[in-house]
Amino acid sequence: MARIHRLVTPTLCTLVISAFGSHKSLAADRNARRGDERLVAAYPGLRVHRESIGTVTYFGRAMNSAPTADSAIQAWLSTNGSAFDVMKPDLRLRERTAVGSGSTIVYSYQQYIDGLPVEYGTAHIAVRGGPNDASVIYASARLANKPENGFRPISVSAADAVSKVQGVSQYRHLSDWSAPSMVVYPGESDPPPVAIRAWKFTGSTVNTPDFDAYTFFVDASNGELAYARREVYSRDVQGTVTGMGSPGVLPDEPSNPPASLSLPNLQVNGPHSSTALTDAGGNFTFTNAGIGSVALSADLSGPWVQVLNQQGDNLHVDQSVSPLNDASMLFNDAPSEFTTSQVNAFIYVNTAHDFYKKYQPSYTAIDLQMPTRVNVDLVCNAFFSPSDLSFNFEKSGGCVNTAYSSVITHEYGHFIVNRHNLRQQAFGEGFGDCMSILIFNDHVIGRDFLQGGVAVRDVEAANQQYPCKGEVHECGQVLGGSWWEIKQALAASLGEDAGLEAARQLFTDWSQITIGIPFGPNSATPKTAIEVLTADDDDADLSNGTPHKAEICAGFARHSIPCPGVCEDVQRVQLSCRSGSGRIRASVVTTDPEGTEITFSLDGDAATQSGTVNSRGHASATFTNVSFDSHRVCIDGCPGVCHTVACAP
Repeated sequence: MARIHRLVTPTLCTLVISAFGSHKSLAADRNARRGDERLVAAYPGLRVHRESIGTVTYFGRAMNSAPTADSAIQAWLSTNGSAFDVMKPDLRLRERTAVGSGSTIVYSYQQYIDGLPVEYGTAHIAVRGGPNDASVIYASARLANKPENGFRPISVSAADAVSKVQGVSQYRHLSDWSAPSMVVYPGESDPPPVAIRAWKFTGSTVNTPDFDAYTFFVDASNGELAYARREVYSRDVQGTVTGMGSPGVLPDEPSNPPASLSLPNLQVNGPHSSTALTDAGGNFTFTNAGIGSVALSADLSGPWVQVLNQQGDNLHVDQSVSPLNDASMLFNDAPSEFTTSQVNAFIYVNTAHDFYKKYQPSYTAIDLQMPTRVNVDLVCNAFFSPSDLSFNFEKSGGCVNTAYSSVITHEYGHFIVNRHNLRQQAFGEGFGDCMSILIFNDHVIGRDFLQGGVAVRDVEAANQQYPCKGEVHECGQVLGGSWWEIKQALAASLGEDAGLEAARQLFTDWSQITIGIPFGPNSATPKTAIEVLTADDDDADLSNGTPHKAEICAGFARHSIPCPGVCEDVQRVQLSCRSGSGRIRASVVTTDPEGTEITFSLDGDAATQSGTVNSRGHASATFTNVSFDSHRVCIDGCPGVCHTVACAP
């Protein structure tokens, strides 16, 4: 749906202290492992998930204790900051967000090197507890290192960097250029190349047939274009404001005609240059407005969205009303494609903003007025543009007009990913799908987008599995499908309404913790399950489970993503079947703690047996009365952890 980025190399995730996807150097690997081992030794029971040098997650138990959240964070960074593989990292606080009930606070940091921001340089650290008992329970980062011999001297000016890119034939169609700023750019791959100082700027076009947008990184030492990232990817005078828009999840089409919908968060202009903002029901009030007629006016504009029509004038309403009467302001009283799309854009950008803020009220990074262009003179697309922080929706042609519910909320998901300083690619596509899925409780994104009942995506029907090596929208369905299955599992255990509410809270809590997918084509990996369980945990100890572990792990397992614990800690599985015995003995060697229960299944779901991990890290189970045949034994919840044994007569 959004024209955002393309394929990069796959991520490789492994066991407790995970193997690296590839090696920057053997020395760096050894140093990282020694750092992990020191931290685990300091905090027995701590788990480590490492994907590369500089990309590591520590989780599973409390890592200190302090009087306040701030002091717990400072103590952890002072003692353990180098565990992120960077000596004395310069981390500057971006956000401090209370999640869930407020018992967990997530500190989000931007990395700097020599005073320059590091692209994708992000660390998230979570603290749980109250006064006099606060503990760091989770720390995750993707950081870069300064080159061993320092950065190369700067020899290229900002103006020369832009001029060089403007001279490349591939980018000559771009007409709007931002002012360059200098950043540290660590690259897009794993392992990251040597970081450079780079001029960062955007080039884009606006409302032309070749709409496009890129972010460029030009090496400040030699003028070479290091990377071009394609980015095309809301008595008193009282009244109510409504608009004729498309209800539900269908677009503006004959089968779903416009209906009167409330317009929340809309600014109404009143007497004496005063303004009022509509509430969730579209209601507003001007107090002490006078005794004569009052002139009111409004555009489709408010604190979170400004709608900009690209096919004519913006919708506008004027009304004169007496304080003795209530005002009734209606946008789009004569609906058409180019007017209904404007109302839809205003409603559903607000819907997405208010959805996220409901569950994360202290998160302020999305509290911006978003320019939202509708009826852009192209067809069959919609995109979030980070170059100017805008949404863009195209008029109908081969497709419907793209300004409608699930498409708009999907694009808002890209905006949230951008505000969290995370990489888009398949993760951004999957996150956008999750926003639509959980707002509308619907596994289909873009219903009837291609007309004739053809939708953009159905994450349930696609059943996309991890690992994924396909196109970004395809691989995004691993994340979207996992969250749909988590929601379904929660609905089955808690009831539909409570389950949906729990899924929404958990998803937005997780979004504050996740560092996304820093490289590779996947939208979700085993690290994602770690993050979700950490967001769900209520006692700083993952070894005893979390309130919704069963539902979370079941949802991820449906897409071949194992939860931490049994699956990642199993080191060896053995089967034996003595001739003529009719008995199969299954055993594992694992690093799971003593007392962990492991469930074995025979031939699918024909039979199950459980074993408990003993002090030597062994667990076993025995199946009896088996036939003289070949049998397959798997570990429940661990996709692919299966072995076959032949039982002889």
